[in-house]
Amino acid sequence: MEDFSYSMGKADHLRRDHRSGLLVIADRIDVADLTPVADAAGLRLLGVAPLADAPARLDGQLQCDVLLLFCPASTPALESLLAQVEAQAVRQGMAVILVAGWETIDLAFAAAQGSNTQLLCDPDHSDLAAALVTAGEERPAPGQVHDRDGDSSRLEQLSAEVSRLARTLDALTQRSHFAAPSFDPGPRIADRPSDYIGMPALAPIGTATPPAYVPTPM
Repeated sequence: MEDFSYSMGKADHLRRDHRSGLLVIADRIDVADLTPVADAAGLRLLGVAPLADAPARLDGQLQCDVLLLFCPASTPALESLLAQVEAQAVRQGMAVILVAGWETIDLAFAAAQGSNTQLLCDPDHSDLAAALVTAGEERPAPGQVHDRDGDSSRLEQLSAEVSRLARTLDALTQRSHFAAPSFDPGPRIADRPSDYIGMPALAPIGTATPPAYVPTPM
């Protein structure tokens, strides 16, 4: 009898990996925290790399369907990294989500030239969830007939997927140290401690004021 165990195992492996692959470039985020996020978005997490290691990781990544890049703060190598990401996105047909902060939004906007690139600035969980679901969507093949009748039901399904993913992000934030990189601009000037105690209170007009100097009797 012919042994089909190898081919069956290979088929099982292919079935397990049918989802689009997600690579995350971010600092201070763990793989364990992002795995349920990728699962909820219907994506297969390929890994998480810090920004400093991103160029080498992108060069060594043979196939990546979706790239999620957090770049809230400006770094000397950020411009070249964004150029590398866009070039690879065009070459591989990769969907890109750039999550910028107010410090880097102009640079990210200038780099986001691809039709499959989404640019977010200081997004909340719903915005990030919608971007992930959109990036993971399968586009119709060339020549495929567009089914308008299915648009309504598909939009309802997408809305449900976004809501589920947003709830996953909320739950992770509440029960663990996971959080998307913060874009908090820092304390305002009014919030900073200072030796300044304000102007002295002035007496109402018409009231007597004590002399500023009282001579000491000799």
